[in-house]
Amino acid sequence: MEIEQKFSVIEGPIDWAALTPPNPQTLRTCEQYRRPIIQSAPQPASAGPGPWYDVQVHGVIGQDGHVYEAAVLPAAREDLEKQAVQIVSAWIFSPGLCDGKPIPVAADLVVHFPPQ
Repeated sequence: MEIEQKFSVIEGPIDWAALTPPNPQTLRTCEQYRRPIIQSAPQPASAGPGPWYDVQVHGVIGQDGHVYEAAVLPAAREDLEKQAVQIVSAWIFSPGLCDGKPIPVAADLVVHFPPQ
């Protein structure tokens, strides 16, 4: 694959409206933001013989502090991946806050499986 790029200096004013995508959405920004704070996140007792295993799970911490849409990032042990999703789904957080109101927050979470 070959890529060719050319750069040129723009002389004069820039028409920023020409660079705006069609139907843009402005995301609301928070004047005061507080990230979710973990309240209860028990880890598993054992992963069986062998080394420690860390399984990463992506999910959304909801407005009620529970984890939703948990999906594991493959870790080479399906048995632990399924267990990690179950474990993370039981975790409880204080929800993220935007200007004092609870908001859903995407999060990458890690479950640590120790050896026996």
